[in-house]
Amino acid sequence: MSSITLSQMDSLHVVLGAGTVAALSILSYYMTVKRQSNRPPGPRPLPVIGNILDMPRSRYALGWAELGQKYGPVVWLAVPGQKFLILNSIEAARELLEKRGSNYVDRPKWVMAGELMGLGSLTPLSRFNAAWRKHRLLLKHSLSQTVVKKDYSTRLTRKAHQYLNCLLTQPEDFLVDLGRVVAENIVELTYGRRIDDKGRDLVELNFYAMAISLRGMQGYIVDMLPALLEREVQYLPSWLPWMNFKRDAAKWRAEVDEIKQSTLEFAKSSLASR
Repeated sequence: MSSITLSQMDSLHVVLGAGTVAALSILSYYMTVKRQSNRPPGPRPLPVIGNILDMPRSRYALGWAELGQKYGPVVWLAVPGQKFLILNSIEAARELLEKRGSNYVDRPKWVMAGELMGLGSLTPLSRFNAAWRKHRLLLKHSLSQTVVKKDYSTRLTRKAHQYLNCLLTQPEDFLVDLGRVVAENIVELTYGRRIDDKGRDLVELNFYAMAISLRGMQGYIVDMLPALLEREVQYLPSWLPWMNFKRDAAKWRAEVDEIKQSTLEFAKSSLASR
């Protein structure tokens, strides 16, 4: 029997990887179409890519309104890994978000960012569970209108003046300056000061953490498959095409864990020193 060369093995790996992804994508499509009959009206999804071509590229409000004119006040769209319910009337919004609001309080499931990178425990990406309810209770107590007016009004006024000064001196950077002033407010209210025990600027550190989070939500294959398949994909060899999410997740998880742990310890030390 003739031996298989390294190049032949590489080609075999590519073929196996492409075949695996194709099979999973086809299965995902048929599972989506099967469920489509039970959903609100909307454009029919295409194989593999779903309704990606129906999503607005710009001027989103107008794009959603056009879909509403064609399909009605409630429109259903599905793209790989995510589903969208577009509401185009105040009546539909009140019916679903007020009268039936408890059905829609959950957040999308991000396997890459939430689970593999360890960001799922943070409030912005947390699912609707006991931990999220505890987070919300703490935030509601700390950021109520009464507390903000009593304890934070001086700080917020000072930051507003700082932003107005930025508008006068460099109006072209108004969005960047606004983002930074808001971030400074959040960091100072959370930790008491901006520089941690290691001399790091916590505003910059949080900007970096946000950048990592966004990278984890940029469309990895593990987020584009049905729940029945996402676990199986995680066990596929990392050398298969589109399996780079494993390497990226390991790298970013280490950074996320370090940021979470260091800021937690800093917050504890700040409280202990009071």
